[in-house]
This record gives sequence, C-alpha cells and structure tokens, in this order.
Amino acid sequence: MELSKIRKVVRNFLLYGILTVLSAIFLIPILWMISGSLKTNYQVFSFPIQWIPNPPIWTNFHEGWTSKPFNTYLKNTLIITTCCVIGRIFVASLVGFGFARLKFYGRDILFVIVLASMILPIHTTIIPLFVIYRYLGWINTFKPLTIPTILSSPFLIFFMRQFFLSLPSELEAAARVDGCSSFGVYWRIYLPLAKPALAALAIFVFMWSWNDFFLPLVVLSEDAKRTLVVGLVSMKDHYGGDWNLIMAVAVLITLPCIMVFIFAQKYFVKGITVGGIKG
Repeated sequence: MELSKIRKVVRNFLLYGILTVLSAIFLIPILWMISGSLKTNYQVFSFPIQWIPNPPIWTNFHEGWTSKPFNTYLKNTLIITTCCVIGRIFVASLVGFGFARLKFYGRDILFVIVLASMILPIHTTIIPLFVIYRYLGWINTFKPLTIPTILSSPFLIFFMRQFFLSLPSELEAAARVDGCSSFGVYWRIYLPLAKPALAALAIFVFMWSWNDFFLPLVVLSEDAKRTLVVGLVSMKDHYGGDWNLIMAVAVLITLPCIMVFIFAQKYFVKGITVGGIKG
C-alpha cells in the first residue's frame, strides 16, 4: 500500500475515532435521562449506575405528565412556537432579501447596526423590556414572546441575506424585464428557491421557541399561561422533587425537537451549506 494511502487511512481512523468518542460523551446525559425516566426515584441516584432499568417503569411518563397541567402547557407552547416560526421566517426572509438585493442609502450601515444588536444578550435588557411590556399591558400574555421576537431576528436576517446573495442576479434582472415589482421578485422568484434555507431557519426557530425558558419565566405569572419548559422546572420543589418523573416529562418534551431535526436534516444541512457560500 502506498504511503499516501496509509496516511489517509490513519487520518480517517483518528478523525472518526475522535468524533465517536465526542459523540459518546455528548450522548451520556441524554442516555442517563432516558434511563432515569424508567426507574424509581431511589434508583435514579443509586451507585453504581444501572443504565438498563430492571424492570422499566413505563407508568412514569403518564404519572409525570398528569402531575401538572402539561396539556395546557403544550397548547401554550404550540401557539407561541407556531407564531414565532411563521412570523420570524417571513420577516427574516423579507428583510434579508432587502439587504441582499435592494440598493438604498445607508443599507450597509443599517445592516451593521442589525448585526451589532446580536451583541447584547437579553439578560442585560430584561429590566427595561419588562417595564415596557408592563406599560403596554403585555405581562402575562403571549405578546412579549411573539411580537418582539418576530421583529428582532438579526442572525436569521444575516443568514437569509447570505443565501439570497448566493443566488444569481440574472433571475432578478429577468423578472424586472417582465415588469415584476421588488416584492414580486421576492415572492415569486427568490422565496421558492429558498426552501432549504427556510427549512434550516424553521428548525432554528422551532428549537429556540420550544426550549425558551428565561423570557416565559419572566413575563408569564399564571400557571395556565406557562410553557412546557417552565412547567417542567415547576415540578421541582424545595426538597428536590421526583426526579424520575421529571426525567420522564423531559424525555417527552425533547422528542419533538429530535423528530423535527431527523425529518428535516437533509434540508437543514443543505440550507446551512448553501447559506454560507457567499459573504
């Protein structure tokens, strides 16, 4: 065997070996959560760890889900997530198209300002935001979790701008010749070609909205308005709570994110790849 082939085999072996070890390390907490969801509360903290429950207690899922009004939490989370996914995708794609294809005074400066807004985390602005939301009468409603998040998506705008820049400008020129307006070019030409990028955005927004904890905890005070993640944390009392039931509910809450990524993985990878071609 040639020396170059031997080096390639060794390099691939080391690369895949490192990736396998890292994958196993990242999977350990997930496997422990799944294992704990099928045990008694005492067995969760037993040592040495019994990875395979014997016998598995499947009733933990029903008992944990019915210990709190998780059906209500699920409905609230679905409403918020659906509004965020649809709204943020539309706004991010429309604004990204404007920054990529429309020429206007101060475009580049405005784009830099949009990107600069990513620097400030929500934790540094939560007090003035809370005061504004209270003044508007939005506290204990879904409005703070939908309207501001739909209108403020700097990363998503940047992502869509990069994707639209990767498309040939001849498409826009041909549409202009046929008398298409700027919005018509966006809606009829560029948006249908952006399905991979939109799928990647949908996964991002779904994950963020579904797993959001901090903002719902701050603005939602009634138990009937809580989301799934906040409801999950409320299962833990001052004495620790039943961790087997908490893990069972955590498994159920995690399943939609896993399923969405599995079924949309092809579009997600393609959207990320194509969206990063042109800078």
